[in-house]
Amino acid sequence: MHGVVQELDASQKGVCVRESLLPEEQTIKAQRSRSESASGTEFNKQAPLSQTWLWWKLEILSWCGSFCCFVAIVVVMRSFEGQPLPHLQFGIAPNAVIGVLATLTELLLVVPVRTGIGQVKWLQAVRKRPMDDFRSIDEASRGPWGSILLLTQRKGGLTGSFSAVVIILALGMATFTQQALSYHVVFPQSNDAQMPVANIMNGTGWAQLADGTNVYGIDPQMLSAPYVGLFSRPDTAFTAKTHCATSNCTWEPYETLGVCNTCVDLTSKLRKIKATAEMILVGQDREEKKAYYTTNHYALPNNFTLMGKQSGEIYSASVLQSNGLLNLSTTLSGPKGGSNIYAEKPGQTWASVAFANNGSKLFSVLGVGPLNGSFIEQPDSNFTTKDTGNVNAPPVAFQCLLQYCVRTMRAAATNGSIYETEVSRWTDQTQSFYNASGYFTDIVLHPPGSPTAFRVNGYAGGTLSKWLSTYLEGDVTGWRNLSTLPAGLVGYDSQVQEIIAPSSLFVQPIYQAMNESNTGFPDLMQNLAEAMSLGLRNLPYQPAPVRGRAFTTTTRAVVTWPWLILPALELVGSLAFLIAIMVETRRRNMVPWTNNVLAYFFHGLRQPVVEERLLSPAQMEEKAKGLLIKFWKDKDGGQLVVEKQ
Repeated sequence: MHGVVQELDASQKGVCVRESLLPEEQTIKAQRSRSESASGTEFNKQAPLSQTWLWWKLEILSWCGSFCCFVAIVVVMRSFEGQPLPHLQFGIAPNAVIGVLATLTELLLVVPVRTGIGQVKWLQAVRKRPMDDFRSIDEASRGPWGSILLLTQRKGGLTGSFSAVVIILALGMATFTQQALSYHVVFPQSNDAQMPVANIMNGTGWAQLADGTNVYGIDPQMLSAPYVGLFSRPDTAFTAKTHCATSNCTWEPYETLGVCNTCVDLTSKLRKIKATAEMILVGQDREEKKAYYTTNHYALPNNFTLMGKQSGEIYSASVLQSNGLLNLSTTLSGPKGGSNIYAEKPGQTWASVAFANNGSKLFSVLGVGPLNGSFIEQPDSNFTTKDTGNVNAPPVAFQCLLQYCVRTMRAAATNGSIYETEVSRWTDQTQSFYNASGYFTDIVLHPPGSPTAFRVNGYAGGTLSKWLSTYLEGDVTGWRNLSTLPAGLVGYDSQVQEIIAPSSLFVQPIYQAMNESNTGFPDLMQNLAEAMSLGLRNLPYQPAPVRGRAFTTTTRAVVTWPWLILPALELVGSLAFLIAIMVETRRRNMVPWTNNVLAYFFHGLRQPVVEERLLSPAQMEEKAKGLLIKFWKDKDGGQLVVEKQ
């Protein structure tokens, strides 16, 4: 048994001494060669250049493949740039194609770099190096984590560190490449957008006043303005008929002749006065009798009033009670009714309360009516109808000035919907339709800095004012039943038990607007001004429409070329690194063993490294830090030699 143990020990010592797999004869030659090298004589015969290139053919082809994939990425992006999103087969997105090419570029790029790092450890072993450096460089060739460790440990030298940086940055190649191609919403533009404007009013047609009188000087396009304005919901958007071929257009600010509305709340100026009113009573014998009662009289400083009327008849002890709900007139009309198209003179027309000296005007509209949701308050009327929520309350009063102005507008069309906004307005307060003799004169509006003078024919302006004024005069009376209304009464509502009696068709929507909103009266006057402005722009003799930009909404490929800087630098850096390693390997007359594991067997350490047994990786790494190795070249390729233990 003792002899067997001695034989095993001798065998293990033999393995420690001869780690190379070369034949014994070659081992002797290698030892002789190392001996010659130690004395200063080295093997300097180089392999043919063609053979050198063949050794690196896989790395060269791999880099060329990576370069071709990168060129393909550039070509694909160039073909997609500025184009709409393509419909590829199987629903493949362009970024998916770019992603595949970017992955191939990265995959093929790291092949020569990792091979080069593997060769760095052999090149650095020509000089004495710690054995642990050999291990660190070898791990760097296996992936990004090893490269990070190599950088932090600073064991690879300049060449090794550069290659480690290339390996680490290669991780971002695919991300950077795909980021270069994106799709943005763009708006191709043309000038195929038109917006009508007005700069003159001549009055070239006939119209009929409310009393049936025909007058000349009103354009037919203006006749619908009272209907459109007063019978539209408050705050209705009035837009001109535009031409927008793509349904999406924009217009820079433009000027147009229009009618502007300015309203002032005069409720605080109302005076409440007790007044006596007459009432006719009819008995069952049909005999009429006069009766008198006290009511409230609400008056503005110009004596424009609203007075409750409680006249009615007795039907089987049922009394009809009535209230004055709205009184409406203009400053072209006087206390006795009728319109005066000439100068507003005291005693002939209602004096203006809020706008004493404003020019360029059609007229002012005066209105005294109910507060939102209320019934005009009377001295002896405290009745509240629970079904409607109407309550007795004092009235409100407004004066709204309608005048010609120059409006600066901005417009846009989105998906076929036109949105027009007033930016500013300008009017000349010094001008009037009437001269000192009472004759008509034109109004010329020329805003500062504007190249256009806007003109309103004096006769046409005066006639339009007279015609429109007749539609804005009247009143609304509200009837309320104290018990039961007579059967067959028109407009009777058995639940509400109220009847609203407007004096004209145009007064009714004004009352309804006031009874629904605190701003109902100003809102409807604004509607009227907008409708008249729209009518002016539709006149056939107006100038050519202003041009705007028509655009379509589409997606276009946008290539941000700077994102390709990193992949391009990676290609350049990897090529420079590969060439440097190839040149250095040939200069040192070495064979590119790189990461070939067989090189460790055929050209590994010959002499024993340590006598003790080292099992764990940590023990081996710690021991390797204290060992210096060097690569000795010979005609057999060379051998790693331990220089110091």
